[in-house]
Amino acid sequence: TVINPEGAPDGVTYFATLYQPTRTFTVELKDPDQDGKYMGTIPYLDPGVYHYRFYYILDSKDTTIKEGDETLTGSKTNTAVWKWKVEKTFELTVINPGGAPSSTHYYASIWNSTWSKQIELTGDGGTYEGSVGDLDPGYYDWKIFCNYIINSITETDVIAHGENEHIGQTKINYGTWSWAGEISGRKWSDCNGNSIWDEGEDATGGWIIKLYKKIDDQWILLASTATEIETGSYRFSNLAPGEYRVEEESKEGWHQTFPTPDGKYYVTISLSNMKISDLNFGNHFVGLEVSKTTNIKWIETFEWSISKTACPSILTLEQGEHDTISYTIQLTKNIASDSYSVYGTIEIENPSDATASINVIDNVYDDSNIVATQDLGTHDIPSHGSITIDYSISFQAESGKTYYNKAYVYMGTYVFIGDASFSFTEPTQKVNDKVNVDDEFTQIPNGFSITDNTFTPQIISDSAEVSFSVTITNENAGSGTYQLINVATADGKSDDATVEVTVPGPSEGEYCTYTQGGWGSKPSGNNPGKLLHDNFGTLFQSGIYLGLSGHSMTFETADAITDYLPAGGTPGILDEDYTNPDNTSSGVFGGQLLALKLNVAFSDAGITPSGFGDLVLCNTGTSLDGKNVREILGAANEALGGGSLPDGYTISQLNDLVTKLNEAFDGGTPSAWALGHLQH
Repeated sequence: TVINPEGAPDGVTYFATLYQPTRTFTVELKDPDQDGKYMGTIPYLDPGVYHYRFYYILDSKDTTIKEGDETLTGSKTNTAVWKWKVEKTFELTVINPGGAPSSTHYYASIWNSTWSKQIELTGDGGTYEGSVGDLDPGYYDWKIFCNYIINSITETDVIAHGENEHIGQTKINYGTWSWAGEISGRKWSDCNGNSIWDEGEDATGGWIIKLYKKIDDQWILLASTATEIETGSYRFSNLAPGEYRVEEESKEGWHQTFPTPDGKYYVTISLSNMKISDLNFGNHFVGLEVSKTTNIKWIETFEWSISKTACPSILTLEQGEHDTISYTIQLTKNIASDSYSVYGTIEIENPSDATASINVIDNVYDDSNIVATQDLGTHDIPSHGSITIDYSISFQAESGKTYYNKAYVYMGTYVFIGDASFSFTEPTQKVNDKVNVDDEFTQIPNGFSITDNTFTPQIISDSAEVSFSVTITNENAGSGTYQLINVATADGKSDDATVEVTVPGPSEGEYCTYTQGGWGSKPSGNNPGKLLHDNFGTLFQSGIYLGLSGHSMTFETADAITDYLPAGGTPGILDEDYTNPDNTSSGVFGGQLLALKLNVAFSDAGITPSGFGDLVLCNTGTSLDGKNVREILGAANEALGGGSLPDGYTISQLNDLVTKLNEAFDGGTPSAWALGHLQH
């Protein structure tokens, strides 16, 4: 049985042969019914073992189809099957092959539901071919196509194709392709914008025309060219059949008027229509539209100066006394600066079909000169869009003078202007025109109080004097010189006034004290020892008793005191009751306390200037501040007798204080310590 007999080469014949070692029998197989069944019979064979072979002869060469061994005992039919393969040949004719892109290759592809194969067609001079052999007869799809690269994208164009084609014998398919396609046109300036190339309207060169090709439903840029300067013409050549789009590259300042509606051409190049012309483009120059707003600003800025005085600036106040102080704050308003500016917006509309790249400069003129300028930079305005630019220019202006404000918008070689005029007549804004005035006491000395302050914070709008007064009272300040300070503030500036307040202290000879060495001196002339001996019996008829029971010392005579004073040694307390001792466990503290006892007693008696015991301790920062000397004597006596100490004091510190009191007015002269720490 021969499958696909029509696929057999011309001149082929089929045979069958039986072989034995000494004999060979051959018969040619024939197809009497033309149905692919070839038959032949070898008769009169002896039973036995045979080798059989089916084969065909072509061009004097035999090819085995089937063979084998068998034992014959009677009549028998042997069968074989043969199928002829076929060949598919593709031939392509290319017109203007030199116009093809350098990346172009030509291919053929053949396939069915279970098999496919692709080959590249080769050749030159416009003829390309290739074959696919050893095909089973059957139905196939096929195509001839070319590939080439456009802007990094591979384009595939189908040149010829067939679907469900039966192939039973070697067959040739043909295709024709062309690279001779051409698209051309011109560009003109549509001066009146009517979309018609009227007489007198010129062709324009230098415009970019772009050509796109449709590839896989996408428009891919194929090429760009500029229109010729003289004729405005453009041309795209060496184009393959396919769908194309032609459009112009918009220019800033121009609006496209032709073609309509979208300004593009959509055309198809085919083998029957390879040249397409008169794809013309028209544009109308529309430029830019510039408008602006203009506002003015005149800012007048003021500064303020401040000065302050007090009357009186020097006071003397005893404890309990008060006085009135009058203050004057002088505020002076001055113009610090004037600032002039013009500001507003510049609106620029772009009615053209292209993005407009612009540079904007805004100038201020007087009658003849540029007085100020501002470069507002470069900007891009989208097609049929607009932008708004803020501007603000400061300059030194003259009140009442007319100025002109112009915006220059540069687009390539074109300039567009928006302008306005203005003048300054009065300030539009005043800065620091008013100030808040305040006053504060920053230093009130301890022991003084301030009352009846008549100052109130206020807002001042012009140069002025602000007057007020206060009452100062010496509540308990000791002798010395003090400073009362208050500060006036306005506009971030300040000035202070200082009043010196003097509290008189004890004067020369007003009080008199003696040290323990003085009281313990041998009587002589008018010395303290003589004073003690002359008055002891009168002042101390029962003697002097210091300390507490069990921790005391008693001096019955002036001689006993002379023998005891001055006492030395570490300050301490009494550890027993002493009578007329030469020394005690209290050390120097007992001697200092005895001397203070004598100083207070002699002052109370008027033998020395009176009032010493009433002087008040101040400015030590201790718990005894505010106590008079008599009270301090009592507290020290309790401590000497083993009682409690004043808060914050040790025996040594208490001894130091008693010593300073004894030395406060030694011989009638006040010590520096007395002037600062004792007050009436």
